[in-house]
Amino acid sequence: LIAMAIDYLSGVSQAFYNSNVNSKVGFKGFLKKFGIILLICLSVILDKIAGSTGLIRTWAIYYCVATEGISITENLGKMNILVPEFIKEKLEQLKNKEGE
Repeated sequence: LIAMAIDYLSGVSQAFYNSNVNSKVGFKGFLKKFGIILLICLSVILDKIAGSTGLIRTWAIYYCVATEGISITENLGKMNILVPEFIKEKLEQLKNKEGE
């Protein structure tokens, strides 16, 4: 939830920074966040059905946090804020590892 909130705020911030605020884009972003919450809920249900100890949920959360992190770094880049390359690399590694 924290990563989602930071991503949403960084997206709104970069939209204001670049003078391209659009309520439809903002609403779509909000719906995307809602979809992510549904995905996490589904992963919890799948864990319970499979008798897992939370592995599916954990993978889903890692993947979503990595995706949000990449989006945050993209938003910061659009505001000409430099993001250390090692942070970008770690987020990509996490996303790729958990997405397999």
